[in-house]
Amino acid sequence: MPERGDASGLFNRKVINGKDNDSYYAENPTSATFSVVVDGKTEFDSTRWTEVSGLSFTVSVVEHQEGGENGFVHKFPGPLSFPNITLTRGVTPNDGFHEWIKSIEPTGNAPKQRVVPRFNVSINLLSARGTDILRTWTLRDAFPISWTGPSFTASSDNYLTEQLVLAHHGFTVETKERPKPQAKKNLANAYKKAAQRQAAMLIERQKNQARHAVREGVKEEAAAAASALGGDEVKKAFDATY
Repeated sequence: MPERGDASGLFNRKVINGKDNDSYYAENPTSATFSVVVDGKTEFDSTRWTEVSGLSFTVSVVEHQEGGENGFVHKFPGPLSFPNITLTRGVTPNDGFHEWIKSIEPTGNAPKQRVVPRFNVSINLLSARGTDILRTWTLRDAFPISWTGPSFTASSDNYLTEQLVLAHHGFTVETKERPKPQAKKNLANAYKKAAQRQAAMLIERQKNQARHAVREGVKEEAAAAASALGGDEVKKAFDATY
């Protein structure tokens, strides 16, 4: 009998901020919000990436026929297989890809050997504004196996692109923790702060009226404005209301 692994907790959704963490709709990412970074190498920098395809893997199945068992064939998980990744971008003056591929050419005297420079390639899913990285797929030990240049024709004015195909040893996935939303202000506290601002504005207005009355020499208005400044009375009325 094939052994079954413990799957407890394997399918539990991670809950963040009281909500299921199984959707990116809040960040509104699209198929166009992504970036590609080749091991931090500046010679591969480009802002014109237009497409990434081939990001997948499959598990091979190994079959074993048990003697005397004619009802079924035992099946076991075999090695993982990762298809090649195809990167497409607009043609740029940057020759980093060409230099990467040319570096694989045989060098030295016979027997010629190929030294393949491998890099980790990060494919980042970005938020709609392009400011936050939501998830990263990192290809391990990638190297180029094919490059396709732009096609030219006088019958169209399509944007020129080039394609680079990468082989790799699989990828890892890192999901970034989402920023916590700001706590909503308590409605009562908001009303209280608004009332405090209004009371402060009223007192300041009354003070200005009193100063103006004093400057004008109108004793009656000065006395009335000053009496309206009763701090204790204003505080009592404010506390009774809020």
